[in-house]
Amino acid sequence: MIYVLGSLNIYFTASLSRMPECGETHKIDEELKNAGKGDILVTQLEIPHDRVLYALRLAKQKGMTTILIPAPAAQPPNAIFENTDIIVTDETETQILTGVEPRDIVHIALAVKAFYKMGVKKVVFTLGKRGTVCAEGQEITELDIPSSERNTFVGALAVKLDEGLGLIEACKYANSTNHG
Repeated sequence: MIYVLGSLNIYFTASLSRMPECGETHKIDEELKNAGKGDILVTQLEIPHDRVLYALRLAKQKGMTTILIPAPAAQPPNAIFENTDIIVTDETETQILTGVEPRDIVHIALAVKAFYKMGVKKVVFTLGKRGTVCAEGQEITELDIPSSERNTFVGALAVKLDEGLGLIEACKYANSTNHG
């Protein structure tokens, strides 16, 4: 399903879970046929990992920005992470995927390093009442505002990234979406 907000194209691949079990990719091709540089693909691990990987690879070929929500937490093929620009993860998913519990900034830095080693380019931790942490390159920024509900957060994050904001500013905006 394609959601368009102004000039923003966010491609949610959850609708691709209805694809035939034989692993055909024609529906993904159809969904992303008009996508291109500057568009954003948002996906999660609720659908079969081969479909997630196919969609991520196709998106990268088209010059799209890719955002992965690693839910439900599982151990997908590493190629999924190698084709992910931004991962938006919580404490449980982080611990399952990296073996590191993000309980403080030292452990968050260790988890960031693990995600980078997997191939992810940027990391966003949604830590509920503890806030949000954004990692880009060597910079790790803690935002003390409690995290929004994650789907709302990711949608708002994608909108602001599309508008040209950097990761930290986009995260600040996304955190504000569920708070009064």
